[in-house]
Amino acid sequence: MSRLDQVNTEKKSILQKISEIESMRKGSVNEQTIRTRQKDGSIKENGPYYILTAKDTTGKTITEAIPADKLEFFHQEIKNYKEFKNLTHQYEMLSEESSKLKFDNDTLTVNAEKKTKNKRSKSSGSLN
Repeated sequence: MSRLDQVNTEKKSILQKISEIESMRKGSVNEQTIRTRQKDGSIKENGPYYILTAKDTTGKTITEAIPADKLEFFHQEIKNYKEFKNLTHQYEMLSEESSKLKFDNDTLTVNAEKKTKNKRSKSSGSLN
């Protein structure tokens, strides 16, 4: 199997993995604890509360409260997004390699054809 065939096989595998990602989400989950001073002067801690922090399409930071029972779901979606980004980066690198391999193969073919034509021209010229 040529390197170009290997690259194309890897690209297909990556596309398959991407298609298996059902849902994803950008951002990070943070834990917050809120401290409040009581009338008697003591400090009471409430929480932990969980928030998702992410950037919207304009670059503005948004936060969203996450129910504690959905925390694992959000962690998985963020993990899926990171996997998606990793896979698309791999796909990009393989696509560039594929393009270079195709270009090199085409260039080598053209150069080989030119050399063959030049040899034919020289040999046919010497026969006259």
